[in-house]
Amino acid sequence: MIKNSEYIINYGFTYKRLGVYAFLTLSLIGLTMTYIKIQYRKRNAFLFNTMTWYFYGTILACSYINWGGLITSHNMKRSDFNADYHFTEINFSEKSLLKFAAEKKDIILKKTNYK
Repeated sequence: MIKNSEYIINYGFTYKRLGVYAFLTLSLIGLTMTYIKIQYRKRNAFLFNTMTWYFYGTILACSYINWGGLITSHNMKRSDFNADYHFTEINFSEKSLLKFAAEKKDIILKKTNYK
């Protein structure tokens, strides 16, 4: 988790770096549930059902967040922001990029076709 945080600090947010946090969180929950299963002599069905619901809950919780907008707004605050990367690789927030172009007085970025 610490190494992933270092990557985000040094290189900015990406979908995969955020996915690493989700995977690590589910892994820690899985280890905890495995410990509970062994300690309280639960069946394998307990572990399977519990982890299925945690995975499903994680997918539901993550689906309500606009990750592209979050990534774009966070990365725009960086001094090494690369707008071209956000056009090609990220489902960016058009409002945020237009605001960024206005602040930087970047005419070419303002005129770029986003579709």
